[in-house]
Amino acid sequence: MTSYRPRLRDHLTLDDGKLADGLLQREMGLEPTAAAVAARLDGTTAWDDIRAALVADGHEADDIDAALRSFLRLFLVEGAGDDDVARLVRMIKSDEAVSTTILAGARFGCQGSGGCCQGYSFGPLATEDIATLDGLDLAAAFPHVAAPYVEDRDSGVYLRAVDGRCVFLAGDRRCGLHAAFGADAKPGFCRLYPLESFATVHGVRVVDRGTCSTFGTSARTGLPMVDDMDRLRPLLGAHVLHHPVVLVDGEGWDHGLYLRFTAAADELIRNRRGTAPEALHALGRCLDALATVVGHCPLEPGQPDGLVDSVLATDEAAWFRAPRAEATDASVATVVTMLDRLAAVVLQTVIEGRARATTPRCREFVALVTSAAAALTAGPPAPVRCTPDADEALRISMQQQLFGRRALIEGHAGTGLVRIGLIQLLALTGARADAGDRPITAADLSRGHMLAVRLLETGILDGVLVAHEPSWRLVLDGLFHVTGMTVVAPT
Repeated sequence: MTSYRPRLRDHLTLDDGKLADGLLQREMGLEPTAAAVAARLDGTTAWDDIRAALVADGHEADDIDAALRSFLRLFLVEGAGDDDVARLVRMIKSDEAVSTTILAGARFGCQGSGGCCQGYSFGPLATEDIATLDGLDLAAAFPHVAAPYVEDRDSGVYLRAVDGRCVFLAGDRRCGLHAAFGADAKPGFCRLYPLESFATVHGVRVVDRGTCSTFGTSARTGLPMVDDMDRLRPLLGAHVLHHPVVLVDGEGWDHGLYLRFTAAADELIRNRRGTAPEALHALGRCLDALATVVGHCPLEPGQPDGLVDSVLATDEAAWFRAPRAEATDASVATVVTMLDRLAAVVLQTVIEGRARATTPRCREFVALVTSAAAALTAGPPAPVRCTPDADEALRISMQQQLFGRRALIEGHAGTGLVRIGLIQLLALTGARADAGDRPITAADLSRGHMLAVRLLETGILDGVLVAHEPSWRLVLDGLFHVTGMTVVAPT
């Protein structure tokens, strides 16, 4: 280690205890010891000598090591994440074309349910959307609909809603604008729904958010997204780089480091070992192992990259282990507590008029969550029987959520996995009511899945999820116990 001469990256400057990142245009406050370490990382002095000098100045040795380790995790020093940082520089300076990435095999096929045209806020409208609407003879096409057709809000202009339904939704649950004027008359966000796009260091991602009311069918049918890009590309617009600091057990990671985990997670899900809930629990085991090695990585160039690559190369069978039996009661009780709190928060936002979904959708969600909590309180549920297509739908959902922007909740990776587990639990809870004694199919999952994703993506429940972040492993264990399913041949 004596020969290691760590050096802060050129785009970082230290001023008054704050580290300014001129590349990503953000600032990071540093504790006194971390600031003292950063001030000495000029690439000319061996780390052992830096450490000895700081100890002589009264800093604790463990705090000094922790500071450099945090800089390694965040790719703030040369030798850590060099490839990702170089790619970021080229992207931001426009020296490299940004590619578009889509989940392999991803597709979407609209089922015409009209579910996307009710229970939402319809906007905000882009300037070109407003211009298109202004150029249409809406009064002639919709004589039964009274103007105005849009409404101004603090956050922009929105299509007007009547009883939670888009003002242009026809009686056959189809878009009236589409029927009267063609697909291009619809606002861009309508034509893109339920897809979203955003830029990462690995390219612009286009992904299904999973909010379609016929998700179990729509996500497995229709035109592959890769073949639909000629239609989608003009709708994607400009992209702001999504490169947050990722938090794992309170420690910051560079987003590129986390993306290596999600890429490995996608492969594990595709390998179809175990059921979808078992695969999610395995991902929790993998993240736990990563947290351990990254949190104690050697203070040397090439770390923590090397340790992460080593963990992700582990045979995936190592992650498929059931939780400790003695933790069952505590973990299930924690899940019930979380469900009760989710229901309470949604009801409170409805009462206060702050809900970002319609009141009927919120009440449906509360009923679903309450049903799940009551079932768990009554005792361990028997594993639910699912057809292979239901397991496939849950796997697709996991892939989409990990690939999307909401994979992290306020930056927290463990909490992001908990959110996926809640989606699985609520999708299966809703499906049980519809399926009765027969095996659950993919279509049965759609309603519960839609409600879970829609409410969990609004942000109003993030506080509940993050409050449980310190116990994310325990929550995942509880979800593993209660989201049991077996895959059976369809009848």
